[in-house]
Amino acid sequence: MIPISSQVDKYKVIIEKKIKRYEKCNTIIIGTFAGKDNTFLIQNAFPILKKYFDHVHTVEGKPVVIHSKLNRELSVNLREVLAMYRRGIHLIFPDIEYIQRKMEDELKKQSKK
Repeated sequence: MIPISSQVDKYKVIIEKKIKRYEKCNTIIIGTFAGKDNTFLIQNAFPILKKYFDHVHTVEGKPVVIHSKLNRELSVNLREVLAMYRRGIHLIFPDIEYIQRKMEDELKKQSKK
């Protein structure tokens, strides 16, 4: 799950600082969602089980779809950040290993029922 924020101006400043320091920023992406600019916070990404999705986001009764180009950019950056995480470079704030273990435990309990 990649959280989003409508605080685009706030994150533009952070992105600029990261680019100046590291020459790139793959943890925060600005893109259009539901017709508005939003910030996709890969740095706050976390694993989630399908059962925790309770609805599809809609606008005027129609499901909102992420544009394929943005979806590709998010996927590429998430894979890159996760690969760095596995190498010990923790650019993601949540403890994703802990969350993943908890979900795996939950799935094991469900499969035993």
